[in-house]
Amino acid sequence: AKQKSRNEKIERNYQLKRMMTANVNNDNDKNNSNDTSAYPIPSLYAVRVSVDEQLREELRLNGREKRGRVFIEKGTRGTQTLTGLRHEIHSFFRCLRKSTFVLSGGEPLVDAITGSITSPTNPDTGLVDDSQYWPITTDEDVVETFIKADEFFQVKNDNNNQTTTTPLLKRPSILIHVTKDPNAPPPETFPYLDNMADPANTTHMTMLSFYSFPPKGGIDNPEEFAQSLRKRWKPFGALGRVYVAKEGVNAQMSIPTNVIDNFVDCCTNYIP
Repeated sequence: AKQKSRNEKIERNYQLKRMMTANVNNDNDKNNSNDTSAYPIPSLYAVRVSVDEQLREELRLNGREKRGRVFIEKGTRGTQTLTGLRHEIHSFFRCLRKSTFVLSGGEPLVDAITGSITSPTNPDTGLVDDSQYWPITTDEDVVETFIKADEFFQVKNDNNNQTTTTPLLKRPSILIHVTKDPNAPPPETFPYLDNMADPANTTHMTMLSFYSFPPKGGIDNPEEFAQSLRKRWKPFGALGRVYVAKEGVNAQMSIPTNVIDNFVDCCTNYIP
């Protein structure tokens, strides 16, 4: 089942790449013609996803994971059901698979000069202004959200067609904001982090080289296990290179010396 899931993800990525290439070719054909009819809606949605500050801190998301863009094919489960949309978001924000969150949708802001898509922000905090978003809690909300994306695309391009200096939108776009579920259980905590020193205050680094090869069965899902290692080791400010395969783990790492005992405790007692 896991191999089938991986194969489906690979095929999905190939399919999206083919569709994006086809859309570019169609855009070029349209630009080279004298057709001024209404703009047909492309088969891909550009979904700009942002994660709220609380979830960022709890999941220790890196810069790429705090916000990004996901492309979803028109007519697929990602545009029709809440489960499907969450699955599409997981494909980019893998850390969210281990978290409980709620979604909201909003219309993007379009730069009149460049045509780039941005999110409305609070001028005082610089964070996403979620007061302009609507909740997405049911399948019907998902369908309505992508209908709004189609309508936004048509209206914007109809208006932009009247102004030669404003770029046209290439595809329908929508904003999705991810926030912590207020009813979610508290995040998991580990004893090895209790009263731990700040790794940033270390004056030395300790070099480690180690390996581990499970005697029975190996690692079922190396990608998922690698992600769990990143999550467990991120509080230590660890650096280095770690190879994860079905056979086991091989690592060459540099650990802040003031948290080396905590790191060893984590590896010895809290990683299966």
